[in-house]
Amino acid sequence: MNIGILGTGAMASFYAAKLGQSYDCTIIGTWKEQLSTIENDGLELIENGLSVIVDINTLNYNDINNHSFDILFIQTKTYQNKAVIGIINQLVHEGSIIINLQNGAGNKQFFESNIKKGHYIQATTTQAAFIEKPGLVRETGKGTINIPESQYSTGIKHLLDDCNFEIEITTDIDKIIWKKLVINACINPLTALLNINNGELVSNQSIHVIFRKVCQECDDILDELKVSLETNAYNLSSKVASFTADNSSSMRNDIKNEKPTEIGSIVGYMLSLSSQKHIYLPQMLEWIKSYDSTINYKELLLQIEETK
Repeated sequence: MNIGILGTGAMASFYAAKLGQSYDCTIIGTWKEQLSTIENDGLELIENGLSVIVDINTLNYNDINNHSFDILFIQTKTYQNKAVIGIINQLVHEGSIIINLQNGAGNKQFFESNIKKGHYIQATTTQAAFIEKPGLVRETGKGTINIPESQYSTGIKHLLDDCNFEIEITTDIDKIIWKKLVINACINPLTALLNINNGELVSNQSIHVIFRKVCQECDDILDELKVSLETNAYNLSSKVASFTADNSSSMRNDIKNEKPTEIGSIVGYMLSLSSQKHIYLPQMLEWIKSYDSTINYKELLLQIEETK
């Protein structure tokens, strides 16, 4: 069995390092320094205070001809979806299983409409990792992979169990994706804009007031859509912020590295729902305006202004 990991960032590298210890694994992307370091020196993973160097195959997008994978994990950023769909279709065959572990929402609809071969599975994960330098990835928070129940779920679980992942099969993947979306919407943009670790959302009184406001905005959307998460957005998000107090969110890291963020598939998605339901979300609206220099939301902003 050959496994491909699409992406070269922290999460893609973490999964490649874990899977590569038991299976033939290839990491696929365009980050030249990361790919060349892995090719020459292997991929180093630091987990539970222990370091292991794993031999991983590398593949640049420009060299994908005549390559296909039995299992392909999608770990690219959501803003790259349109750019990578053609690459995905070249890397899979009719029997391939394609597992998406991206952040945000709306990914399932896009990929199911555009993937031409194989079997698409929308999964999600709460795992956290960080790239310290090219070729070195560190686990920064243990998490679970949730996959939907299907004819493929048992086989996928066995594969991931072999690599010491925490994995759960669920009959309601949409609820779990909603939970992660809410947590990301409450934590990531504020930590990125203020350049703070996650824990300051609950420990800093002034910031905590803003944090609670956006949690309430998430609850407003969930109530209108009649989505039940068995708790509210604040309870969900404050628990994660406290548990990962010393962590830096992925959106904050993207800004530090002068890269585009995934705010479109997180806050942008929530705002698009709010415009449809005529719910005004002032805090999220302010955030999207702050990020507008990176992502063009002019049309969306006009729609949202009408909900005031």
